Amino acid sequence: MSASTASPEVVPQRRWLRFVLVASVALNLVVIGAAGAAMYRIHQHSPTLSNGSTNLLAYTSTLPEPRRKELWSAMREEHRRLRPLRDDARSARLEWRQALAAEPFDAQRFDKAQVRVFDA
Repeated sequence: MSASTASPEVVPQRRWLRFVLVASVALNLVVIGAAGAAMYRIHQHSPTLSNGSTNLLAYTSTLPEPRRKELWSAMREEHRRLRPLRDDARSARLEWRQALAAEPFDAQRFDKAQVRVFDA
């Protein structure tokens, strides 16, 4: 008899827990679905270059041909102009890493390399 009196108390509690579990799973599925849909929508509407990257120049595909050629030409010129600056920054970072890893550590060399990195 005591087993039958204990069962009615547990059953309502289990129903309540089952409802909370189902509601939680449903909410998680809604959130995951919304995030997936947003990612899919963003991926479908963003133009990409042939290498798969998305950047500002990828959006030139929506422009008329003369404007697109003008922008690509300007970007090539900027790329050529900035190349020495990027090379200098890269060599400054390499010098800094070498000064940091040198055995024995030379604080003056490291400080000079760090200043060069900040200036580059």
